Amino acid sequence: MRKIFFLFAVVLLLSLNAYSQYDDEDTFTPKSYIYVVGALEPTIKTVDFFTFDLYDHSDDRVIIDLASKEKNAPTFGLAGGYWMGFTKRLAWIAELHLSGGNGFVLDLFGGANFDFLSKDNFCLGVAPKIGFAYVSKKLGNAQIDPNSGANNVLQVNMDDHTVYPDDDLSTSVLGFAYQLGLSSQFQLTNNLRLIAQLGWRGALLKDMDIRVYNPDSEEGFNVDFASKYCVERGTAEHIDFTPVLKRGGIYFNVGVMF
Repeated sequence: MRKIFFLFAVVLLLSLNAYSQYDDEDTFTPKSYIYVVGALEPTIKTVDFFTFDLYDHSDDRVIIDLASKEKNAPTFGLAGGYWMGFTKRLAWIAELHLSGGNGFVLDLFGGANFDFLSKDNFCLGVAPKIGFAYVSKKLGNAQIDPNSGANNVLQVNMDDHTVYPDDDLSTSVLGFAYQLGLSSQFQLTNNLRLIAQLGWRGALLKDMDIRVYNPDSEEGFNVDFASKYCVERGTAEHIDFTPVLKRGGIYFNVGVMF
């Protein structure tokens, strides 16, 4: 029994000494960091972006050209985060992402990073995150239909709303964001790390609306796609569709932690 107790004590002392050495010399101890990264974000995908008319069923109509805004391309931006060490391998994460190029995107994430590989100057782990997504996209302007009226159309009256040529068109959508990928850190100095993340990211976005805004009157409204005023281009036939914004794909970012 004494031998077992002695062996246990030796192992405990060696473990404590190893922990002390790790804490003093290994850079990947529980610490807090702020980091800034350059980010390649997933594509903002557009679905059912048709061109249609707003038509008052007399002679006046304006064109809503969504088809030309159907551009699917990755977006670029910056991200900032706070990394709070919890254990040697686990850290809590809070992040803010801002990006543009194919619409303005803001994401707020909370999550964790767990390192499954930890060396003296390098760590590799997984970093699941969930949060809040906001996507805003400009959709151009309402256009005059040259074949309506006497080529001098001034407005289209829609119940309680009026649409004028050159009114601004836009959309903004909220939703739930998620992210899962690999996260690596490489120690540059005692207080500086290189961080890189790669993985899959997406968002579950609510149905979008088209916002019509007149800068002169500073008034606006959302287009009702089910209304009789939304018709197929150049006809009086109602167009039955709902344009959609989607987000999902590979993300990659690289930056510094300090």
